Amino acid sequence: MKRLALLVAVLAAISPVYGQEASPDTAANAAVVAHQELNSVPDKTAPDETGSYLSRLFSPENLPNIGLCMAGLGGIIVAVYTLKKIERQTVAMERNTGVLMQAERGRIVVYWDRLVHIDLSPSGVHDGTLSHCFNWSCANRGRTPVQLTSTSCRFVVVDKLSELPEKPEYGTANERTYDGEPLQPDAREPQTVWFCAPLETSLSFDQMQEKHRSGQCFVYAYGYARYRDIWENPHVTRFGVVRFVTRSIMEDDWLPAGPAAYNRCE
Repeated sequence: MKRLALLVAVLAAISPVYGQEASPDTAANAAVVAHQELNSVPDKTAPDETGSYLSRLFSPENLPNIGLCMAGLGGIIVAVYTLKKIERQTVAMERNTGVLMQAERGRIVVYWDRLVHIDLSPSGVHDGTLSHCFNWSCANRGRTPVQLTSTSCRFVVVDKLSELPEKPEYGTANERTYDGEPLQPDAREPQTVWFCAPLETSLSFDQMQEKHRSGQCFVYAYGYARYRDIWENPHVTRFGVVRFVTRSIMEDDWLPAGPAAYNRCE
């Protein structure tokens, strides 16, 4: 009984000691938490970093650099505007120059002779033999001289004009080089010799004459004249004509006809 009482007394004495030792840890933990909470609250008295950066950026010692940057930017804008203006002026000048060149350049036109039963070219033999030939010549109706470089022509028989190909087939064998002097401007009559293209047919003159004048076929001549203007630019005049039959062979004439590619200037 005494031993039990002694044990109880000892336990009673020890319990307050352990309680006192635990309370300092609890207080320390509470202090740490409070310190963390205080640190997590924004410090309203801290300086504004954005305002500080702007104040440093626009500080008096940086104003010259800022002025130089603004001046450089302004120079770039002015340079771009100037280049754009020069580009527009250049385009306008090129357009005006092109229009002027087109207006002032020489232009080849083609004359054809109404006579179709004789070769009028310098190499033609005029011994009274009749043949179907297309005789034609060139002249410069433009404002400046041109150099005729080559010519080509074919004289064919077709049952219908609709049989003509959309693009003319000249054939390289029919092209002839021209070595004459430059053609002077404002001509009102042929300036070259007569070129001649014999009719491509196996029929005799009389057979072809009968077939043609009776309306069983058409005779069609087409060709081109290549030339260069005073600026050395190449051009070509193309032509295509059909023989128009009347009551008299001396009144027959030529009429432009055929697809658009046969009659055009480039």
